[in-house]
Amino acid sequence: MSELNNDSTILIVDDNPDNLQILGTILWNNGYEVCVAANGPDALDIAQKTPPDLVVLDVRMPVMNGFETCRRLKASANLRNIPVLFLSGLTEPEDKVEGFRCGGIDYITKPFRTAEVLARIDTHLKLRRYEKRLEQAAETSEEKYRKLLESTKDIVYSVDARGRLTYLGQQATRYGIDPQDAISRLLLEFVTPEDRERVEAEFDRTVATGGESHTEFRLVAGDGRLHWFEERGGVLRDETGGVTGISGVLRDIADRKRTEQELEGAFEQIKSLKERIEAENVYLRKEIQLAHQHGDIVVQSNTMMSVLAQAEEVARTDSTVLILGETGTGKELLARAVHDLSPRSNHPLVIVNCAAIPSSLIESELFGREKGAFTGAFTKQIGRFEVADKGTILLDEIGELPAETQVKLLGVLQTNRFERLGSSETIDVDVRVLAATNRDLEKDVERGQFRRDLFYRLNVFPITIPPLRERKDDINPLVWAFVNEFSDKMGKRIESISQKSMDDLHNFHWPGNIRELRNIIERAMIGADSPVLRIQLPASQKTPPDSRKQTMAEVERQYIIDILAQTEWRIRGRGGAAETLGLKPTTLESRMKKLGISRPL
Repeated sequence: MSELNNDSTILIVDDNPDNLQILGTILWNNGYEVCVAANGPDALDIAQKTPPDLVVLDVRMPVMNGFETCRRLKASANLRNIPVLFLSGLTEPEDKVEGFRCGGIDYITKPFRTAEVLARIDTHLKLRRYEKRLEQAAETSEEKYRKLLESTKDIVYSVDARGRLTYLGQQATRYGIDPQDAISRLLLEFVTPEDRERVEAEFDRTVATGGESHTEFRLVAGDGRLHWFEERGGVLRDETGGVTGISGVLRDIADRKRTEQELEGAFEQIKSLKERIEAENVYLRKEIQLAHQHGDIVVQSNTMMSVLAQAEEVARTDSTVLILGETGTGKELLARAVHDLSPRSNHPLVIVNCAAIPSSLIESELFGREKGAFTGAFTKQIGRFEVADKGTILLDEIGELPAETQVKLLGVLQTNRFERLGSSETIDVDVRVLAATNRDLEKDVERGQFRRDLFYRLNVFPITIPPLRERKDDINPLVWAFVNEFSDKMGKRIESISQKSMDDLHNFHWPGNIRELRNIIERAMIGADSPVLRIQLPASQKTPPDSRKQTMAEVERQYIIDILAQTEWRIRGRGGAAETLGLKPTTLESRMKKLGISRPL
């Protein structure tokens, strides 16, 4: 909970009662005082009666929209400094520009994340609190100066051209100095040694130029104490115009110096606090950038936030990245995030699924071919590496790459050069390589199925995406993201999801990860006929296989289904379900038929 929450009041303005209740509950639970308004006029009335510390203002409202409400708040002298954060489901740049133009300081896009809203509100409240402190310090300083001017008694003095006192006013007795005893003594005798050189230089300059003197110094009082004085004076002249000395006043500025020192300390403290807030803002902006620039990646768990932070750190470099994770965890989405955050984002991201291209064609797909390079090569073809020049290439399912192509890929990673099939001309490219796989490449290396040297070239910066069963905090936001997606596509409005459905989703073990979750939500949306979504999991999947007593046949059936889901129901080939299970494809097909296993529609 923020240190500022105890006495901070937030005014929430939204015409949607559900939004008022949700946001109000969040803020109330985090220690803020909350008041709400359903429209602009009510908000203005509440703010005038009890000015809040911050306003969260919806943009689209009847009667008076958020922009006009903000303008009227800012037009009121006692409300113009209150921070206004706009809250809207719209993301058009014009809306944001208009929001800042009418006086808003920030813009939160619906659907919002609780952590983001709290962090932004906390940051702006801190900044406002420090601004108030600065204003109060300035007002206090002005009051002190006024009192100082009313109480200070200036000491009138004069010295000859050598700096010896010829007159000293009676006010000097307040500082333990007898004016009569001071006559004919050097004024510098009463100045602290640390300031004498500077004072002497100023007096010499004044006598030499015939101008005015102005300096500050510490005077040694009769009791040995030091007092700050400001000196202002002008030259004395004789009948011929020659300079005979200086006459002026000494004004006690001890209170002013003390105030300046206090203010200096306050400014240093404020500077330090602002720097800390700016650092917090940088971290917050980084979080927001990851959340908003990559809208397809929906995360809430700390585990996935750490994964995104890794992606952001490596994105700024040209290092090769190996993305590891089970099928359906979102490896391609993370690769897109790395590319979008990189300096190469204005150039293409080329994606190659190594498992989807026949081994006889993979080399020509990657590196291109000349016409007639092999039987059936009727035309010249540009390879994917050439297309990705100055950009990024993602080699998805890199573990499926044939051995002969692994050798050529290793050469490209080492030299950034290659030749098209059927050509001796060397092509230079500048490509950042990302690779992804659901296989255990280290085990493949040990089995001799993947080149060790290529693995080390790819494994410069590995990022592992955890399976959905290990990041269940992400299930709720993912479910709603998919519901919103299909609501738009199907024209259906979903207001809530049954608690039983959410419990089932959290208890499920998700062998197919996010892709499987998306399919289940799509299936539920197709059959949805009310604003309350009810999600039906397949009977064989509701309970994890180890949560109840099962027969050997049931265990075998569930295990085969899990492996098939992980391999996207691909039975044959490298990485297929048959190879994973250590069975011949025909044997696996026979077992599936016997156990009643068929691919879901």
